[in-house]
Amino acid sequence: MSAPDKRLAKLQQIASVMADHALAPVAAATAVVRQIEARIADLANHRAKLSVATGDPSIAGTMLAQAERLRIQQAAALTELAAARVRLEMARRTASKAVGRDQALGALADKQIAAAKLEARRRLQR
Repeated sequence: MSAPDKRLAKLQQIASVMADHALAPVAAATAVVRQIEARIADLANHRAKLSVATGDPSIAGTMLAQAERLRIQQAAALTELAAARVRLEMARRTASKAVGRDQALGALADKQIAAAKLEARRRLQR
């Protein structure tokens, strides 16, 4: 392995580690978004259950009040979801730079390997 090949391999290894490190916030932000989405779905499901008709007016009033509180909680969760999605997008943009470097170095290494194989085949044909 020549010196430039060794340097490229080392750079590729470093870029791979950096890409993995850059993707960790994306995974964490994705988990937060999924958690908030699940909470919103639970709130919506609970609200739907409270909208069932009942014959007792006092129970109906209590259920209506609870449904209103859940609606407010759901609206707050939707706001929180929007903020989490913004954080996720920012993490993705940041990670894309590191991942792009890793992919570019991988492509460069593949080209060098292909060129070396082509040169070896040419030598054998001579």
